[in-house]
Amino acid sequence: MLYGIKNAYKAFKTYRSDKKALHEFDKHAAYVKNVHGSPSKKYSNILLHLVDIGDYLTFRNFLPYYHQMCGDDTLFIGNVAYKPLYDAYDHTFSHTLWLDKKTIRDYAGRKAWLDTLLSVHAGHVYMPAYNANGFPDLLSMLAFTDAEKLFPIHGGDSFQVHIFERYRQHTSNNRFIGPLQASFVHEFLRNKEIAELLCGQKITIDQPHLPVHKKHSHMIVLFCGANHVSKVWPASHYAAVIRHIEKAFPGKYNFVLSGSANERGMEKAIADLLSPSMKNLTLTCGNTSLPELVQQIADACLLITPDTVAQHIAASTETPCVVYSNGVNYYRFIKTPSAFSHMHHVVPPLFVKKGYPLWRFAPSSLVSTIPPEMFSAKALRVLGDS
Repeated sequence: MLYGIKNAYKAFKTYRSDKKALHEFDKHAAYVKNVHGSPSKKYSNILLHLVDIGDYLTFRNFLPYYHQMCGDDTLFIGNVAYKPLYDAYDHTFSHTLWLDKKTIRDYAGRKAWLDTLLSVHAGHVYMPAYNANGFPDLLSMLAFTDAEKLFPIHGGDSFQVHIFERYRQHTSNNRFIGPLQASFVHEFLRNKEIAELLCGQKITIDQPHLPVHKKHSHMIVLFCGANHVSKVWPASHYAAVIRHIEKAFPGKYNFVLSGSANERGMEKAIADLLSPSMKNLTLTCGNTSLPELVQQIADACLLITPDTVAQHIAASTETPCVVYSNGVNYYRFIKTPSAFSHMHHVVPPLFVKKGYPLWRFAPSSLVSTIPPEMFSAKALRVLGDS
């Protein structure tokens, strides 16, 4: 597990000499200094939340509590990828700054930019890092930054607790915020625990929520996660599931293939396997904005997906969802709280047979071993219960 941390430091040293990258961050630092046209502008606090879209969906319902704790004169710095969701549903903070993926992933530039933030602003900088993916980045910054004002926030799984305890042995930085004991809980509940810890109050939210008006329909959305091998199911499996549902409920449902532009190849492969005369199939990959995707999933009677963004949207709109997964990150995503009764997961037969839910890593190709018949049976049961 420490291999990733070592790679992070190696990456940091590599990027450190990249003058072009540092120049880009100098421009961002200058922007921060002059945001709202005030060179001397100082924020009471800074909330740094540079996660992906899916992680933001499990976090966004707690933004009002962070706002309550930090105050309105806080600069919220986020990933531009989830900005459409923030603009459409949140707008919690008056002051925001959005960074792109390239900017976020550059360790050396991030260090220089964070140093600027810490030197310019008198308040605290809060940075949540709830999962292992964010740790190499976070620790590399802590190791090379005079972070007297930086308060890292961790989510409390065993990996995080172990790494933070090791880090404490080699530094005087004791400002970490998070459970001292390992906590194996769903991502949403982990965010809730941290918000309660920070704000010092009990939060009664039991599940994520997006404020959308649901237009109930007989639409089944298939969000095809073809952008990573661990999310790739053969096109023939998708086609087989559509056929099984159509056979069980002839002409009742409209099928919508959805996803980003990256899924257009998968979308075409699925459509080519189905009958050209099939009139109840709509192709929308790459043609929907994030808010439009939210509405599309909210209106559906069933979502079929391997994608965490899509399933978090379904959880937030109470749309019945059947997820196929290669089985990793069992507690973070698969073992859902009781309030998520509309979420269903199908994992590889090997997991069902041997059961190793604590695995962080598993062969990505395992997902392709889930037979369409097994998945269809679950989907048909969900449709029959709805």
